[in-house]
Amino acid sequence: MARRRRDAGIALPWENQGNLLGRLLASTRRRALLLAVLVVATLVGLGKAIRTREAERATRLSIVDVEHAVQSFRSDHGRCPRSIDELVHPPLAGTRYLRDTPRDGWGHPLLVRCPSLDDPDSVDVLAPGEGGTFFEDDLPR
Repeated sequence: MARRRRDAGIALPWENQGNLLGRLLASTRRRALLLAVLVVATLVGLGKAIRTREAERATRLSIVDVEHAVQSFRSDHGRCPRSIDELVHPPLAGTRYLRDTPRDGWGHPLLVRCPSLDDPDSVDVLAPGEGGTFFEDDLPR
């Protein structure tokens, strides 16, 4: 029985399969397309990371503003504000502690719990985050 030579000119389909990456990169057009897809995917991911970081920073700034406003309200009135609206529109047309209803970096309103559950002299300021609810982001995926 004669042995077949690999370079004989006849190739069976399973003999030329090679790996997937090798077949994808076989032509210059495919390489350029794959590179373009990778660049676009990297830029999209980077853009999302930057937007998320900016929103988190804006949220931290809003929380600090609300904490300062609550402290000022408590020192002026001797009590906690009943709601966050009382900081924007104080009773008896007094001093406004905040210009607008505070929102997190994604545009959702903040929640103020005064006094804090942990410390009666403190305040809890909660932000719903990107999901817009207070518990949705905590669920396992």
